Amino acid sequence: MKIIIAQSIPAQARALESMLRKHGCEALASASGEEALRRIKDDLTVRGALFDAVMPGIDALALSAELHSEGKSIPFVVTAVAGELEHAQRTFAFGCRGVMPKPLTEEDVVQAITLLGARLLAPTGMPVMMPSRGAPLWQGATL
Repeated sequence: MKIIIAQSIPAQARALESMLRKHGCEALASASGEEALRRIKDDLTVRGALFDAVMPGIDALALSAELHSEGKSIPFVVTAVAGELEHAQRTFAFGCRGVMPKPLTEEDVVQAITLLGARLLAPTGMPVMMPSRGAPLWQGATL
């Protein structure tokens, strides 16, 4: 599965890219939300994405809204620090499959891969806030 990564901190993007590849995904880190948007629009083989909730330029909310308005629907998961969770939850309106608290562990990345893959098989599934290191699971309808 080809997954696009858009994270505000390059070191985090590289770490996610490495973990995704370790688990059999083709991962492509983007330097910005704008670059991720171009890649998703231009590459029909992209099957999922990991977006940072807040990035310079186009953030996850604007990126997902743009994709949604153009009918380019791919499953995606948003990563966020505690103060960004409310902002990140707004992406559910545009097809977000889950919000995961940062920093992501390898276990979190495996959960994200599962969630992205599950979206391909069950497009009517409910979005979730993924539990991470004891955090509560949040499920809700599209906001």
